[in-house]
Parts: sequence; structure tokens; C-alpha cells
Amino acid sequence: IVDYTLYLVNHYKKSGDIELMLRDLSLSIVLCSLTTAGAFLCLVFLNSGVLHDLGWFAAISVSGAAFFSLIILPHFLGKPSRERTKTRNLNWIDRLGNFPFERTRILILIPVVFLAISLFFTGKVEFETDMNALSFTTPELKKTETDLDRIGNYKLKNIFLVTHAGSAEKALRIRENLRGKLHESQSKGLVKGISDGGVLLQSDSIQWLKIARWNSFWTTERKTQLRQRIHSVSNQYGFRPEAFNVFFELIEKPYQPLSATDKKLTTNPLITDWITLLPGKALVPVILKSTEKDKQQVYNFLGKEPGVVVFDKQQLAARFVESVKSDFDLLVKLSMGFVTLLLVVSLGRIELGLLTALPMFISWFITLGFMGMTGISFNIFNIIISSFIFGLGVDYSILMLRTLQQSYVTGKQELATTKVSILLSALTTLFGVGALFFARHPALHSIALISMVGMFVVVMVTFIMVPLIFNKLIFNRSFKGTFPVTLRIFIKTLVTWGNIVLIALVMMIMGGIIKFLLPVSQALKEKYFHHLFCCLTRWYIAVTFPRHHVLINDGGEDFTRPAIIISNHQSLIETPAFLRLHPKILILTSNWVYKSPVFGPIARLAGFFNVDLGVENLVEPLRAKIREGYSLLIFPEGHRSADQQIKRFHRGAFYLAEKLQIDLLPVVVFG
Repeated sequence: IVDYTLYLVNHYKKSGDIELMLRDLSLSIVLCSLTTAGAFLCLVFLNSGVLHDLGWFAAISVSGAAFFSLIILPHFLGKPSRERTKTRNLNWIDRLGNFPFERTRILILIPVVFLAISLFFTGKVEFETDMNALSFTTPELKKTETDLDRIGNYKLKNIFLVTHAGSAEKALRIRENLRGKLHESQSKGLVKGISDGGVLLQSDSIQWLKIARWNSFWTTERKTQLRQRIHSVSNQYGFRPEAFNVFFELIEKPYQPLSATDKKLTTNPLITDWITLLPGKALVPVILKSTEKDKQQVYNFLGKEPGVVVFDKQQLAARFVESVKSDFDLLVKLSMGFVTLLLVVSLGRIELGLLTALPMFISWFITLGFMGMTGISFNIFNIIISSFIFGLGVDYSILMLRTLQQSYVTGKQELATTKVSILLSALTTLFGVGALFFARHPALHSIALISMVGMFVVVMVTFIMVPLIFNKLIFNRSFKGTFPVTLRIFIKTLVTWGNIVLIALVMMIMGGIIKFLLPVSQALKEKYFHHLFCCLTRWYIAVTFPRHHVLINDGGEDFTRPAIIISNHQSLIETPAFLRLHPKILILTSNWVYKSPVFGPIARLAGFFNVDLGVENLVEPLRAKIREGYSLLIFPEGHRSADQQIKRFHRGAFYLAEKLQIDLLPVVVFG
């Protein structure tokens, strides 16, 4: 939350102008707050109600921080003062901000190496489901636990066995039917102790059974004998005859099973802990005492009975953590997807949105690789802080990209100021989470370590990869007079090169078959190969440029008369664009084409000529081809033009036209 204030104050410290500060940073802070608040609001879509509250609280906090920074803070910064900014000395953090990280080759290799290493370890990261592994006890407390266990089996685990049915009577009967197995497990030593409602909670069938035993015991003869003996003995000790009438009434009373009302299942404090009544369901618990090593055997022995559920606190905690893990996986997908979409919409370009989200994805991937390599597992403690750290990465990337955009548009160099703001934010965060290393709880150590590694990776990627890619694809190309590389151009380039490589592979395979396996003359082999080459280049142009290509041939040139075709050279596309016009076109190529592993075999199979061997040495071989009806394609510029401007022509094409006494056929390529 303090980061937005840091960004503004540092910019104001450099510029001394509040209006300029707000003009440069307002949009960046609004975007930062929107992405962060939106990522936190993704918690609302999870199953945990606690995370819902956290999402709303964090989103409101971030929005409030942005509001305070943009609306309230400027009133406390004072009046503009440019003089102090001119005389301010650079400190170590300013010098670090001025360092060109993106132009240092060794630093560029660091994230690349980290990414390569992370490929092998990212899949090994696990989620800690054992809550006991996250607990921490002091040596004193461990000693106390040992003493308690020696005295009263303190370390025995509570296992909860719950019988359930549609009514209390049925649930109690299920529990009573288990009585034999419970005693059997106790006799085997699997269960050390049993606690339940006991005689306070019994089903009607058990009550009828005990009433029948009571009645069978108190026969008329036995009651008469007892009455006579009590009267005779009571006289000896001075008791009145009616002193034992209440007792005689009890043994004469006809007993009935207690009804649910008589049992007071919902009000009697001795009973309510041992039965739970819900609409259409009754639950009757039994608490079993067992050791950790026998716990699984208890599950296997009792857990398969119908109407019985067996569990313990550790199992419940593991299920809770598993639910959190599922929520965390969903949170990562939702937050990253939402942030990327918001950046694309806000910045107006898919390329800029993806470039801004790049530190988030790279830092997440590298951090996962570090965790997999070091054996650190995700747990319910470090998942929240790790998500927060990578949210900071998005903020840093937004600041960096907005500064690069302003430099591209206005020419102002504010990159050092932005780097200083990011460094201040990162250092405050590192000092905050670094204090967790001094805590005694191991889970807090994992939070600190993951946070520090994540912050290092986030800052590294933001300082190196974002400006490097921006300069390579956008900024530097403006000095060369070329267009920035957009996603459409990038995809088109992949398709263009992919199709060329595909044609090259087909031509190498088919050319080898034609040259070595086809039982015809050499002249026919060349004819078949060139016709195949012509057909494939026609297919290439039709597929790669299905709509955006136009052939203007007002003179009706059909290439039946040999000529030297000269053309400007802008890209790799000219070669297939010309070869599709007629099967009998040969190209004068350079040495690098012959040495190329992709194009070299094709050039040799097609009989193209290497101009680097000397034009004078090619006159007679070319004359022979001219007699066979072939035309020659030459790019007199010698190499491709990077800015679409036609360069100076070399003399080779004109020399050959003079020596071979054939026409020059000029063709212009535009696009």
C-alpha cells in the first residue's frame, strides 16, 4: 500500500513539479491499483468464505491507497521547486537506477539460465497437506508433552466415530450394533479407550431388553421372600414397617422405555454432547483413543460399516488444506488471466499487455523452479504472500512500460527515476519480509525465503527483460525507419518462415527422389524439379498471402523469351514470388545461400549459380542455360533493404546482359 506513495514522492523529488508528477504517474498508479484490486477480488470466486472477506478487504485497501496517493498526498508535497533537483547529488540507489541492466550481456543471461533450470524442477513443487508438519513447538513444550504422555497417554489420538441415520433411534441402534467390534478392537490393542453416551443414551430395543431382564429377575416369589426378610430384620433394628415402601413400589412398578421427550435429548447437558439432531438426520458420536501407528487400522476395521463415519482432526485439516490447494490453483489462473486481460484492454495493444504481464509469468515460473529444486512446498501460509509478491511484479512492469512509452513518444529519459522507485519499493518489502527469518516458526521462514527470491526475480525481470524486449521490438526499430514488431507481424513471420521451411523440406525429399531414383535424362530431371518448384511456390504465395498480393503485368510478359530479371530486394518473400511466375527461372545467389542448411540443398538441386565465384566465370554456363530457355533472376542491390528504400545497384546484372546479349526485365516489389 505504501508503494504508490513511494512512486509519487520519488518522482516529485526528481522533478519538483506536482502537476508533472501527476501527469506522468496517474495512469500508472490507476492501472496498478486496478490490477492489484482485481487480482484480490478473484478470491471472491473461491469456496472459502474467509478468503472472500480477505479479497474485499484487500481490494478496498488498495483502492484507498491509490485514492490517498493521487488525491490527498499532493497537497502535502509543497510548492514546486526545480532548483533543488538540479543540485541534488546522486546517492548509491540513484547510481544503481542509472545502470543499464538491459544492455549487460551477463545480466541478460541470468534470467535465461534461471528459466532453463526451472524447466526441470517446476513440476516437482507440491502442496503441504500435513498440518502437523507446519506446527512448531519449543524444546520446553516438547519435554512437557513427553512427561504428560508418560503420565496419562497424552499423545494418544482422538478418533471420532459417528453413526448417522434418519432418526435418533436408528442412529443409536447402529452404535449399539458396533459395540461388539468396538470391544474387539479394544481387545486387539488398536483402541486404548472408548467414550460415548453409554447408559445415558440407549435405543428402545436395548431398553426393552433390560426391562425384560429386570422383570425376569423380580419374580413374585422373589419379591415376597424379600419383603418378608426385610420386615423381620427391620423390626430387630427398630425400623417402622412402612420405611421401605418406596423401594417396594420401585420393584412393583411396570417400566416402559423412555421416550425422546423423557430423554430430553436437546436440553439435558449430560446428553447433548453425545447426540446431534438435525432436520431428517441424527448423529451419535463415539470417541476412540488410539496411537498414530494404529490409526489406519482402526479406519480399516470400523470405517467400512454402513451408517458409520470415522475421522480425526488431522484428516479434517488435510481435507481443508486440499480444498485450499484447489482454491489456490483456481486463484492463480483467475488472477493471471484477469490481470493480463485488464492490461491488454487498458494499454490498447495485445503486445503491450503481454509484455507488461511478462514479469508476472516469468517470476512465477522461476520461483516455482526454485521451490522444486530446494524442496520447499506451498502451504496455507505462504500462498497469500507469494501471490502478493507477484502482484508487485505487475506494478513494477506497468511503471517500467509506461516510462518506456513516454520515452518513445516524448524523448524524455525518466527510466532511472522509475528504477529508483521500484528499488525503494522492493527494498521496503524485502526488509519487511526479511524480518521473518528471525522468527522461530519454520513456516514463516518459507514465507521469507519465497518472498525474497520472488522479489529478486521480479526486479531482475523488470529491469532486464521488459526494457530489452521493448527496445528490441519497438524503440530501436524506430531509428532504423522500420515498423514496431506487433503480434500480427510476429505471427505472420512465423507462418511465413514455417511455410518456407516446409517447402524446403519437401523440395529436398522430392529433389533427392528425382535426382537419384527417377530413371530419366538429366534434362528431364531438371525440368520436373523446376516445375515442382514452381507449383510449390505458387502454393506458398496462395496460402501465406491469400488476399494481400497483387500481380500487375500490363505488358503481358509470359517469360517465354529469356531475359535477366532485375528487382529490388526487401524480404525473403521475393524468391518464391518470382519463381512461381514460370518454371524456367534461375537465381544468382550469394555464398551464404549455398552454405545454408535449409536453402543450400535446394539451390544446388535447382541449379542456381553462386555469384560469389565471380560473374566473369559464370558467363559461359549461363549462356548454355539461356539457350535452354531459362531466364535469370538477379537482385542487383546485393542484399535486402531494411527500410524499403531501393539501394545502389551493382554492375553484375548489366554486365551479364551485355555479355549474353539478352534483355533486362525490371520488376518492382512493393509491400
